[in-house]
Amino acid sequence: MKQDDFGMFAQEPALRPEGAAQDSAAPKLFFDISSFLNYVLMFSSYSGIQRVVAMVLAEMATRVDADRLYVSYVSHRDGKHYCVRVDEIEAETFLSPTELRAVFFTKATNIRSLLDIKHMLRTLRNELRWILRARPVQHLPVIVLRKIGQGVVSLFRRNRQAAPAQTGKARITRCRLSDVAVPGDRLVLIDSTWTPIFTEAFARAHDDGMRVYSLVHDLIPLIQPATTDGEMPRVFYHWLRSALEYTDVFLANSISTRRDLDAFQCLHDRYKPIMDLPLAQTGLKMRDATEKMRAEKHMRKHMSEIPATYALARSISSTDQFVRSVVNTPFVLCVGTTEPRKNIWRLLMAWKLLVDQGHVDIPRLVLAGRTGWQSHVVRDFLQGTGNIYGYVTLIEEPSDADLEFLYRHCLFTAMPSLYEGWGLPVGEALSYGKTAVVSNTSSLPEVGQDMVEYCDPKSVESIAAAVRRLVDDPEHRLALEARIAATTLRTWADVATELLQILDAPSHVISAETAP
Repeated sequence: MKQDDFGMFAQEPALRPEGAAQDSAAPKLFFDISSFLNYVLMFSSYSGIQRVVAMVLAEMATRVDADRLYVSYVSHRDGKHYCVRVDEIEAETFLSPTELRAVFFTKATNIRSLLDIKHMLRTLRNELRWILRARPVQHLPVIVLRKIGQGVVSLFRRNRQAAPAQTGKARITRCRLSDVAVPGDRLVLIDSTWTPIFTEAFARAHDDGMRVYSLVHDLIPLIQPATTDGEMPRVFYHWLRSALEYTDVFLANSISTRRDLDAFQCLHDRYKPIMDLPLAQTGLKMRDATEKMRAEKHMRKHMSEIPATYALARSISSTDQFVRSVVNTPFVLCVGTTEPRKNIWRLLMAWKLLVDQGHVDIPRLVLAGRTGWQSHVVRDFLQGTGNIYGYVTLIEEPSDADLEFLYRHCLFTAMPSLYEGWGLPVGEALSYGKTAVVSNTSSLPEVGQDMVEYCDPKSVESIAAAVRRLVDDPEHRLALEARIAATTLRTWADVATELLQILDAPSHVISAETAP
């Protein structure tokens, strides 16, 4: 039994049974989770791409034969590509980062990764790079101490959430990908695996005869490079160029992304088939296992006597005290990482404009999400305006339970992003019956369709007007909500079903369907 570079206790079979690769007539499916595992080790809630990976894997685990479905990962230590049968992992496990971490990692590994000096210095360097552009150099010692303090707090918080240490019993059985896969099997890349060590392994799998499918979530680092951090545009460009070499079929999460990807291929005079795979318009299904167990126990003990008529009273008891306070007044919800692409600054400007114009009865604005790159722009604006006279509330790193509570009780949501590959928060809001103020750009009209109020994301006045219409015209808002209720929204089951059809389709069929 060996412990690999991810800290997994993985039992490797001495020999592969003769003919094992030919057990099934249908090609085997290998979903690569190299980057996903790194994310799970560091965070206890999903965001963006990671949520897509988790939902697709959970759905696939319920509909693909056990001998066909695997997850794979590339070892940082030796560069080798390993795989694990998904039937060793319960489908529901993919829905919780905490539970998945318990399957793949030891507690000791979790601590070791958080204390990784190289990782700590790299993170500190990246954060200080943009901080120094906006802060006087004499503030540097205070900033460094604050960052170190935040890192220590984060370490202890994540360690408390970590799974108990394994006793040495094998939790998974890993094999070399090359020992299991045969020519024609599928390698599916739906994660953000842009690192060269990953792409080199994917290229080797392609050279060995595997058919590689790459999901492109967006081309934002090339189309909106100013909204991304550091070397991301260069890194992303080189990844996509290399993906043109080893990818057999591209998957696009929206028509907008397909257009951008097609333009990229035309520019480089290379063409690989592109298949549309729109994402879902569905609510949150993930819960931290410990938090869910604690909430359910509390509910059974204290709230079971409350009838369903009092829905808020039944649900609010297990909600964070700070989060539950926002329902005391009507509020609009904005979900997403605080970064330039999300256009939070203009959204805040729109709120300030409305209040300054005398609309004092406007709902509060709740920003729920992680702190991202260049978040100091938003932070400074809020500090300078007293959180826009108290109208704005920040909820950092909310749990899925908190997000669901906020979605259910908001007046509507807002997503005035400059650019999106899909826009999960819009679909999530629709699934809870809530309309939204949404940008009229990129993929967002594909998600919101005719059920939301659109705005020009580059115009503060346009954003403010859209907000005013939903606030001042309740009949219009109710009409949009009725339209939502009458619409069959897209689910993750739909996504998985269509993806499976694409993966099982013969290559000549896909080529015929996507020919220019």
